[in-house]
This record gives sequence, structure tokens and C-alpha cells, in this order.
Amino acid sequence: MKLIAVCSELNFIFRRQGLGLDKGILFLLDEDIPSSMFIQIIQNTIETVEVGKLRKKQREVLNYQLAVYKYDRCDKTEALQEFLDNTKFLSAVIIGDIVPEVLKDSAYILKISGTLCSDMCRLEFREEMDAMREFIRSNPEIIVRELNLLKTSKEFEQSQHCSQLFVSLLAAMRVYCAFCRNKHSEANVEVLKARIFAEIGYYVRAAEEMAEAYDAMEAVKAVALKFFTEEKDYKIAEISQVDGNMVKAVEEEKAVLYDSEFYYISEPLFRKACKSLLSVLSFIEIKRMLRDEGFLHCYQTENTNFTTKKVFINVYGAPCRGRFLKMEKEFFCSPEGLNLEEGRES
Repeated sequence: MKLIAVCSELNFIFRRQGLGLDKGILFLLDEDIPSSMFIQIIQNTIETVEVGKLRKKQREVLNYQLAVYKYDRCDKTEALQEFLDNTKFLSAVIIGDIVPEVLKDSAYILKISGTLCSDMCRLEFREEMDAMREFIRSNPEIIVRELNLLKTSKEFEQSQHCSQLFVSLLAAMRVYCAFCRNKHSEANVEVLKARIFAEIGYYVRAAEEMAEAYDAMEAVKAVALKFFTEEKDYKIAEISQVDGNMVKAVEEEKAVLYDSEFYYISEPLFRKACKSLLSVLSFIEIKRMLRDEGFLHCYQTENTNFTTKKVFINVYGAPCRGRFLKMEKEFFCSPEGLNLEEGRES
């Protein structure tokens, strides 16, 4: 994020020197990071403007500011593309959990973790960002010199076949290390430079891998598994062991029943589990994706409801019925090989 701040601050100069990003950034937030919180964090640390609406002209954003926009699945692809392709300022779209197919190739994907957010909230981080901006604005001749030296460096020669993200972060590293040299010895800065160079390689590779093979189904699985593992306000029971409390939970649509092959989940409960994804995908899209992948079973394949009626017998011998999403148990298997019901009381 320090290097992104440099890229934003020097966007105009980077572009004039052929070092600027050729497309915008997509900040992919971990599922437990609210987008509003992340926006507040970067506004407190980096020169940032939140864009409320995508318009053809973003006159309120200056060329040294980072423009961020919170993704909405109703956004027009053309407007998003125009925002990410602009050259006046560095632009970023903030999104949670899932990368929409239309954006995979339109921006560099950078994963934002809770640990990173915590680091950015530290006073030392904010103070360093303020000091770095002051250094950059007060020493234009040093900045120009470092960028000129970069172009004859070994690292730059090795970057000729790399993405523009790698090139831009490399240029930002050069500026950041020049800033650090004011307070630290040459030997310490060389150690820092080596560490940053390795991190650049890691993030660039991760961005490329996510653009090539990011699986929305894995995001749905991760979010749903986390919900049903941690959520307490629902009941789960084997379908042949349904007592009075469980019947009530079924009626209140706060129930998960299971047999040897399937989970029978009330639709409102599963919608609640997928809540964090609904800004990116509609609930119908999620259900259709699960059906197409074979995890959701329904009899009427063209039905946009996707639910199944299920008749079962409670422990008192009385017949009961409900409407559920009938899902493969395999979908909810944890990395440790545990099913939902294992270790959980109804």
C-alpha cells in the first residue's frame, strides 16, 4: 500500500516517463472487511477521493489522488471500464469476496487482508505516509534523478517482459527507498530494498493468478461454510430425528436438515449466509451457479426458485413438509474433512 500511495502521488510523472499503470486496481477485500471501513482507512492514510457515481468526467479528483469506487453489480461495464482506464489519476474499484467476470482483465487485483488493514491503522503508518508525501513534494529533483537511474538499473532491465504493475511498483520502490535513505544507513536501505523487491514479485504473481483462475464458486463456498460454522441462530438435525423444536425451526426457516447425501437448507437462511456476496452477485445467480456445478439439486431446471419440496417424518411419527435448497454435502466439507453437523449441537 505504501508503493500504491507513491504510484498515486506521482501518477502524472510516472505516466510521462512510461512507468504508470496501464489499467486501474481492484482491491479485493477479505470477507470480514467492510468496504466502508477500508475506504475510511485509506482516506486516513493516502490522498484518496471516494467516487460516489461513475461519470464521464471526474473533475473533483486531482492527478495525485487515488480515486476509489465501491462496486455495485448494477454498474454498467462500459462505465467501470472507462473509470479504470482513465489516465488523469490512479483509479481503484473496491469489491468484496468475488471478482466479477467483466472485471478480471480490466484491473490489477490486489488482495486486502485484515492484517494489512490493521497495519494501515497504526499511527506509525500514517505518520510515514505524511512524511513521504512531504519528501516527494519537496524534492522533485531527487524523484526525477531516481526515476532516471531506475531505467539503467539491473532490476529494470529484468522487468522488460513483466507486467506494467511490476514496472510501476518497481519505480515506486525506487522513490520509497530514496525517502528512507534520509533516515537510515545505505546498508539498511539495501536490506529493505531486497525485501520490498521480493514482496513486489509476490503481489504481481498473485494478481496474475487471480485474474487467470479466480473461482467465484470457491468464494461462495468459503462464505457459506464460515456462516454455517460460526452462526448460532439456526438449528441442524438429521432428517429422521426431527423433534418439536426442529419442526419449529423449519417453520421459522432457520433450519438445516441432512441425510447421508444432502443438506436441506431453508432458502432465507442460505440467503443470509451469502449476504456479503449479494453486492456482486444476485441470489439467483448464486443459486444458478450452484445448480450448474451440480451442488444444488432441483427438479425443474428452468425454475428460478431452485427449491425442492421435502416430506419427512418427525420423531413422533407425524408427516411434515417444507421447501428447501437441496445441496450436496460435499459442498460444505471443511478443509479438515468435517461436515456441518460434526461437533455442532442442534
